[in-house]
Amino acid sequence: MVLRILYCQPSVELYGADRMAAVTVQGFESSGHEVSVVVPREGPLEERFARQGISTIIAAIPTLRKDGLTPRGFLSLVRSSAGGLSRALQVIRSADPDIVYVNTLTQPIWLVAAKLLGRPAVCHVRESEPGQSRLVRAGLIAPLRLADLVVANSNATRAFIESSQIFTSTDVRVIHNGKDWSPYFKSRPTRPSEKIQLLVVGRLSPRKGQDVAIRALGVLRHRGIDARLSIVGDVFPGYEWYEEELHSRAEELGVSEFVVYAGFRDDIVGDLAAADIVIVPSRQEPFGTVAAEALAAMRPVIVSAVDGLTEIIDHMSTGLVVPAEDEDALADAVIALVKDVDLALSLSECGYEFVLKEFSIEKYHERIEEVVKCLPARRPVRS
Repeated sequence: MVLRILYCQPSVELYGADRMAAVTVQGFESSGHEVSVVVPREGPLEERFARQGISTIIAAIPTLRKDGLTPRGFLSLVRSSAGGLSRALQVIRSADPDIVYVNTLTQPIWLVAAKLLGRPAVCHVRESEPGQSRLVRAGLIAPLRLADLVVANSNATRAFIESSQIFTSTDVRVIHNGKDWSPYFKSRPTRPSEKIQLLVVGRLSPRKGQDVAIRALGVLRHRGIDARLSIVGDVFPGYEWYEEELHSRAEELGVSEFVVYAGFRDDIVGDLAAADIVIVPSRQEPFGTVAAEALAAMRPVIVSAVDGLTEIIDHMSTGLVVPAEDEDALADAVIALVKDVDLALSLSECGYEFVLKEFSIEKYHERIEEVVKCLPARRPVRS
């Protein structure tokens, strides 16, 4: 059963949601569906799709950014929506899809346009904003009423969706991210040398908690642990102040010479292989793909006890879980792994087996395929 799918992607970088867009589209293609991807502008992800021969459409559709999660931000989105809706309607009419697949909550106009044109729509939610005001949460979730089916990337994301009385449908399917993990494994973990290499991967923003990692590094060095920290990722637009704050905090703690700011990397396999311990100190994390990537690299992982991270890391089984924003607890966890090498090796091995079994690309593609095939057909499907 062949379907024509319009995949609506709000960003063109190569971070978590972007990479999962590529994995999802790959699954649709391998199942024989006709896929067109619409993006707001040119960029690394759009170039990747083009190299793969996937039809790509560029359309400037208003996107709600994380720094716009305020009543004023929503009003700004509404004001810019008239032209965006016209463009979205034009794209859908031209692509003539059987299904409109919307990735993330940040471009609700696609759901409006699909409803107006009578096209079945899926929204794949990769956001969890439990700390936002009730008004902001309602504004984010309300457009989901227009979707025929909603996919959440974790149980934490589903709980966020269902926390609002705006959205009452029970048809929210949890599909954890899945990937081909084979490229991530390069070597088994070894006993750390005297210098402990820590790694944090993710865009520089308060949500990702790089400041917590730097503070933990200060605690470790104060306790006599020769730890080094590599931070991979560039700054999220609008958060340049946070990057400056990271440098200032490292200087205040006297650890600047032990922190490397590596910037964005398209491929983090080498960074994972070079790390003794991977830490994910996020304050919010709907899923946490980098934690799964670290498991696939067979590296010990320490994560914050937030959102989807606790669905990937089971404390003392596949990794260590510590309270968010607690640099002392994070430092204690690092020391525990340094002192108990057998524990570090056991967690690495169990985590590796877990991620291959639970988050396989085959399982992910199979479940996404079930989603698109269960939607009501707009027209007789192609065979």
